[in-house]
Amino acid sequence: MFSAFQNESNIELCPTSDTNLVKSLMNLMDCQMETFRDEGKFAQLDDRQAIAWLEGIFFFSLTWSIGASGNEVGRAKFDLLVKELQE
Repeated sequence: MFSAFQNESNIELCPTSDTNLVKSLMNLMDCQMETFRDEGKFAQLDDRQAIAWLEGIFFFSLTWSIGASGNEVGRAKFDLLVKELQE
C-alpha cells in the first residue's frame, strides 16, 4: 500500500529508497518504545492503553518518516491515506 503511494503519488524533495524510509520509521519507533522496555511500567498499562500507545507511536513515526519525505501535494495525499487507515 505505502510502496504504491510512495511510487505513484509522492514526489520526494530528496529522493530516498524504500529501505531507508522503513529504517527511519523503525528508528523513530524504537526511540519512543522506552515504556515497553521496562517491565514495571509496561505491567501498569492495560491492553487498551498499550494498544493506544503502540498505535500512536506507529502513526507518529509513519508521519515523520514516510510522510515527511514528499512535497506539499504528496503530504496532502499521505494525510488522506493515513486518515483512511485510522478509521
